[in-house]
Amino acid sequence: MERPVPGAVYYIGYYEDDLVGQAINKGYNFAALPCGSCNNDLALYNTWSQTVQVTPFYVSAAYLVDRLPGDPGGPLLWDYGVEQFTYNNNYGLNLDLSTVCDVTDFLCRSSRVFTSAIVLQVAADVLTELAYSTRNNVVAKEIRDLAESALQDRENKIGIYTKLDNAIKALSFDFSNLSENCLPCNNKNGLSWGTV
Repeated sequence: MERPVPGAVYYIGYYEDDLVGQAINKGYNFAALPCGSCNNDLALYNTWSQTVQVTPFYVSAAYLVDRLPGDPGGPLLWDYGVEQFTYNNNYGLNLDLSTVCDVTDFLCRSSRVFTSAIVLQVAADVLTELAYSTRNNVVAKEIRDLAESALQDRENKIGIYTKLDNAIKALSFDFSNLSENCLPCNNKNGLSWGTV
């Protein structure tokens, strides 16, 4: 499934003639703020309205294109601008929405910060595999001893485990102010690294 594009418009609908039974319309007015003292609708609205705008609409049958999925050139959307907006009717589409913060792009742009820690983690993983190998011969024993020596701290030598711990401790994550709605804060430091 493709990731939604920020700022995009999505149409969710159904053909009324295809329904068996009747859609349940929960009387909700999308053009007005919900009652703050009646239930928790106002709190819910304040949460979802920061990221999503819902506009109920219908399209008259005369404007619908008679092509189905799989038909050549279809399905097609009606001409934009023929929608009839009705803010106090959800046409039975009682949606359950959730939004989450996605910091993937931010982390990928800051990938150089993780380079040292990732390199040391790979080294630690490979050396651990070598140090605890179950192969049993003279060469394997020498390799196991060398790998274990590289992993552990020795006199006048810092091992890979300690270097990895130091690299991880040197990373500093500050996700504040990446998104006004998602991660608000006044601290604008972003992602940084240092030495320990």
